[in-house]
Amino acid sequence: MEKNFNEQESLQLINSMIAEARNNVSKGDGMTLLFVGYSLVVISLLNALLLHLLTPSYMAYNVWWLMLPVTFIVFWIGHKQDKKATVRTHIDKIATGVWSVFVWSMFLVFILSFGFAFSLKNTGLGIMLTPVILVLVGFAQYVVGIAYKYAPFMKGAIVFWIGAILCMVYFYVMKEESGQYIIFALSVIGGFIIPGHMLNKKTEQNV
Repeated sequence: MEKNFNEQESLQLINSMIAEARNNVSKGDGMTLLFVGYSLVVISLLNALLLHLLTPSYMAYNVWWLMLPVTFIVFWIGHKQDKKATVRTHIDKIATGVWSVFVWSMFLVFILSFGFAFSLKNTGLGIMLTPVILVLVGFAQYVVGIAYKYAPFMKGAIVFWIGAILCMVYFYVMKEESGQYIIFALSVIGGFIIPGHMLNKKTEQNV
């Protein structure tokens, strides 16, 4: 026989489901942010170094192919976490969708950038890639932060946006791009790694 819930019991059930969902998100998001964050920092710093060591220097950009296995691992981890999650709300689906759209948007940005560069025979257009990526990462991070009502995500998004502006300022002053990848690495530390560690710490305190 089905049990009829009164108003108080219904509210308690909803609150418990929301709390459990947020706990599941914290366990997954913290480790994912750290994995992606540290991968990006290593690759971006390696790119900055190789720009000064390799001839021709554009060969340095090949290090970004390392992000392909990182992306596949992240999606694989996310798939496993979705199966283990005891509660999956529409907010979880929105967050997953935002990052999925971000990945596809990045793919299109690269195609368009290289397409225009080839058509115009102007490789200088590539200088815009780093700040554009920072802006889009910040957008995705901010939307997810709003969805989960998690302030460190939103503050991390602002770090990415500031990083994008600094990339423009750096190139205007120095007229070279290797420093952009150092700015990118610092932005990732502030936008992904620090919020990721905060999320893990919060999870441990809630256990």
